[in-house]
Amino acid sequence: MGKSNDNSLNIRPIINEDTELNSRLQQLGPIVYTPDAIVHHHQERGLNEFVRRMHFFGYGRGVNWLWDLQVVPPIAAIGILLTAFISPRVFFALLGIYVAIVGGYTLVLLTRARRPEYLISIPIVFALEHMSYTFGFWKGTIEAASRRGTR
Repeated sequence: MGKSNDNSLNIRPIINEDTELNSRLQQLGPIVYTPDAIVHHHQERGLNEFVRRMHFFGYGRGVNWLWDLQVVPPIAAIGILLTAFISPRVFFALLGIYVAIVGGYTLVLLTRARRPEYLISIPIVFALEHMSYTFGFWKGTIEAASRRGTR
């Protein structure tokens, strides 16, 4: 990485710090992939903490205007909800597609891990993850937009 007199990396973001750091590092030069790197990441938490974390993650992406492929699901969710009022048949068809995708992925994981409890737990976790992320994203986006509008 090249030298820089820019002190823009001297911040301590508390939301989406990994995405923010990657974005700033890419501005300084190319990032090199190191396949032998070892990362220790503690993920032991319950369902409530997971849902809060996903909400916070979505909120951070919205409030920091981090618009990339991860904003497609929250935007699609709004479109899907709107179809409920415009065309209930289309709404239920889209909902059916979502259920089929989650169900298919659940079956793949169930077959690989051979853990029958996955049949119930994975769809629940996916639904909670997607809903909490989406609500957090839109909350953060609305807050950021309202702050920008008052400047």
